[in-house]
Amino acid sequence: MAGKLGPELRWFFKGVIPSEVREWFSKLSGGDRPLKEESRKDLYLIVKDRKDLALKISRGSLELKWRQDAQPLSLSGPGLIGVKEIWRKEKWRFAKEFADELVIAFGQPHLKGRRAEVAKTRLMHKLQVDASGELRALAAGEKPAYLLQVELTSLTKHDRPWWTLCLEMAGEPDNLPEFFAGAVEKILHGHPQLYLQASHSYGYPQWLALSD
Repeated sequence: MAGKLGPELRWFFKGVIPSEVREWFSKLSGGDRPLKEESRKDLYLIVKDRKDLALKISRGSLELKWRQDAQPLSLSGPGLIGVKEIWRKEKWRFAKEFADELVIAFGQPHLKGRRAEVAKTRLMHKLQVDASGELRALAAGEKPAYLLQVELTSLTKHDRPWWTLCLEMAGEPDNLPEFFAGAVEKILHGHPQLYLQASHSYGYPQWLALSD
């Protein structure tokens, strides 16, 4: 599977997700409970000195993402600055009977190159954006022109807790930047005083390069 992904805005933080952040996140779609994905472990194969490439083995697939663009995005709220990134993705699925063996093989400590196993537990809201820019929960079976995905994910890297907040949109390319900026403003209005600054805003490759 290949394709250009929509704009993505992500921040990383050390520690566990604060309770006030969880409470704020739970109410983003009018009180509907967010989708909770099964916990998983992704094995990243780190490409040295490349913050624009992410290569990982996850859920029976080899996935390659490479960044097409990165631009600062300033929002009207105080303390809201991030880096909007555009990524492309290629994905190759393994035969099911070989998936576990490949993870074990790539995880061997004596192999050349760096690897990092990251445990993830992700909560997610899927919201549709209508022509006026209003947000509402996505009903089952709906295929909106613009889809905003908001995720809150607990992470464990080298046995230390982190978490990440991410907003990503897919839709018609002509108005996508405008709709994305408007949706981000609405979602982050009233956030629980998060420190959403550019210094915390980057993709997984840069996060993996950080020393805990």
